[in-house]
Amino acid sequence: MDPPADAAYALFNALEEEQMASAALAPDGDEASRILTLAQIAFGRLRGLLAGIDDELLDRAPAQGEWTLRETLAHAISVERSYRANTQHALARREDEPLKLPPDRRPQPDPADT
Repeated sequence: MDPPADAAYALFNALEEEQMASAALAPDGDEASRILTLAQIAFGRLRGLLAGIDDELLDRAPAQGEWTLRETLAHAISVERSYRANTQHALARREDEPLKLPPDRRPQPDPADT
């Protein structure tokens, strides 16, 4: 294995171990905690897998008209931010406020996501 691949694999393992340790500290019991634990583990694995991917691969479309990995990840991040903002709005909303999240409270794209 070449040095960059070794470094990426080591980083993947370190991130996976960190996420597993974090997940192990989650409170036992309710279903929400178990779901969050599984999500935390999956997130750590995804971070580890993405750590060693170079820009050329991130920007290569699998086929004509299909999204690149970078575009797919940016879309997933955008959806997660929107979901979080809409959920927070629904929980904090007063009766006199609109059901729909106002445009000025919608999450804005972050240049770091690309």
